[in-house]
Amino acid sequence: MDILFENDDFIAVNKTLFIRVQSDASGRDSLEGRLAAFLAARAGDGFPGTESGRGGPSGGGPSGGGPSGGGPSGEEHDRGAGAGGGISGSAPLPAARTPFVGLLHRVDQPVTGAVLFAKNPRSLARGSALLQSGEIRRIYWAVTTAAPPDGEGTLEHHLTFNHRRNKVHVHENPRRGARTASLRYRLLGGSQRYFFLEIELLTGRHHQIRAQLAAMGWHIKGDLKYGARRSNPGGGIHLHARELAFTDPKNGNEIRAVARPPEDLLWSLFPHGPGPGGDSRDS
Repeated sequence: MDILFENDDFIAVNKTLFIRVQSDASGRDSLEGRLAAFLAARAGDGFPGTESGRGGPSGGGPSGGGPSGGGPSGEEHDRGAGAGGGISGSAPLPAARTPFVGLLHRVDQPVTGAVLFAKNPRSLARGSALLQSGEIRRIYWAVTTAAPPDGEGTLEHHLTFNHRRNKVHVHENPRRGARTASLRYRLLGGSQRYFFLEIELLTGRHHQIRAQLAAMGWHIKGDLKYGARRSNPGGGIHLHARELAFTDPKNGNEIRAVARPPEDLLWSLFPHGPGPGGDSRDS
């Protein structure tokens, strides 16, 4: 388990390719389940009795998220209060020994990087409020097959979701059922074939980055669903949740979790200079 940051209230983990973020009734392997099992094993028999993350606050997620209990799996959107916290892929622990794991947002299965969890119900509610108000900064890295001509800027579109195809459609103008999606982008460098973009999410919508970049013709390497010409070996895509940063609502401390990308030639060439996503530890 690659722990990026941890205190008494929050824990951030570096997600690997293809693992589901959220546990579900099927019992399939998930990052949420692995984290709960990891925390329980680390604490051993001395773990204080507490309820699972599924016992957290209920109701709709923050404005960036999908409907409560009804969002599609594997999405990038904000999860908000009520996210689950059971253990997948193994027999459930007794309730008195199961740590609380509250999922605050999601990352797509073919995407890697930082995912934030709450460790108690109060922190789940606080973290959800921070997401809703845009106070958690989320930085992504993407390798694309084309470059923005202006180097940096903001994208705003209106997204509709096709449930049958699990795919987002991008519209320039508002329409019924569409949700506004915004992000900032910055071109950090590139080569003759590939370009390196840093992206800051301003909203958290299903497949937002993938769909918005594709709509501009800046397809993410390996993302066949959104127009890439070729898949990546192994099937992942070159999109990585690089950083989470926010002010701890309890004590005012600055929290910053930076996730290393997978071992890969293109990721090794990604510029690591000064800026929100830069981290001298990777150099």
